[in-house]
Amino acid sequence: MKKLSFVILLLVAVSSRSFAIAPITGISTLCSGDSTILHDADTGRWVSSDPSIASIDYYTGMMHGIAGGTATIMFIRYPDTARMTVTIIPTPSLTSSLFPAAVCDSNIFNYTPMSAVSGATFAWTRASVLGIPLSASSGTGNPFEMFVNITSLPVVVTYVYTIAAAGCTNVQNVTVTVNPTPRLSSPLTAPDICDSAVFHYLPTSVTPGTQYSWNRPMVSGILPATSFAGMGAGVVSETLYNTTSSTIAVNYYYRLSIGGCTNLFTEAVRVNVLKCTPLLENPIGSSNDVFSIYPNPNSGVFTMALNRTVQSGSVVISDMAGRVTERREIKNAQSTIEAFNLENAAPGNYLVVLTLDGAVYREKVSIW
Repeated sequence: MKKLSFVILLLVAVSSRSFAIAPITGISTLCSGDSTILHDADTGRWVSSDPSIASIDYYTGMMHGIAGGTATIMFIRYPDTARMTVTIIPTPSLTSSLFPAAVCDSNIFNYTPMSAVSGATFAWTRASVLGIPLSASSGTGNPFEMFVNITSLPVVVTYVYTIAAAGCTNVQNVTVTVNPTPRLSSPLTAPDICDSAVFHYLPTSVTPGTQYSWNRPMVSGILPATSFAGMGAGVVSETLYNTTSSTIAVNYYYRLSIGGCTNLFTEAVRVNVLKCTPLLENPIGSSNDVFSIYPNPNSGVFTMALNRTVQSGSVVISDMAGRVTERREIKNAQSTIEAFNLENAAPGNYLVVLTLDGAVYREKVSIW
């Protein structure tokens, strides 16, 4: 009777033990960035040995590839555990810039795609873009395409790259800005000015961010002899003296630039310097019977002696580059003396221009 009881107890104990846990099923090789669901016929919980390589949802079995390497995925139904080794293949991505430097109009876009994943390949497609007269295209590696921007504004071109390695692919956009060739939108012919007047010109362009530089070559009969302005706003504001009795055309040659892209061709802005004053004026260097300067040369302290009573007038003193040093109005001058103190002026030749009732008189003064 005792022996029969032992057999019954043994059968009960064996029948109460659980059978071995079911194996894990599903994909064991995954690209980083991708996801998949693993399965098990039993009821339990999911755990990853290295969540930095492969993470898995505790309840659903949704596995995410995080980084290249191997990890063990465990399905636990206490006290048993099912295991699967999973391999995560790194998905290649571009390590070269997704926003390369802008290219200039009529220049070649030279871009070498790179990835940290060994053996990666690079295929690209490019759609046609309004303002760039190139049809849609595709290729591999470096596009090495020439872009002509026929607009006045920067145009963005997008390359769609497909990067592949070891069966894993990734799609990334590379965008490049194609700058236009900037041009002047302000008039190229300025209104005429009179001799000894200030020529003021504000250049404009429909291309945002345009910078301007200009130079004025020497023109016989025009003082200052020449002038130029480096890259910047490009505003002209200088007094032009016509030392002849004829109208003289003066050209300012502008060169425009944007984002390091410079228009290779200059644009000429023309202004006519007229002889608007009566015949009472005198050319530079000739004598006049209206005023004199003494002492001349001097240290910057000198006197202008008027030879007649003046009701109204003005005096402008400038260097030979046209930079005004002093400007003074003369009204009801019963005295015929005007004293000047230019001791802070740099040594050199200066031009004293006296305007009386529309007539202009000039003298040179030398400061040592």
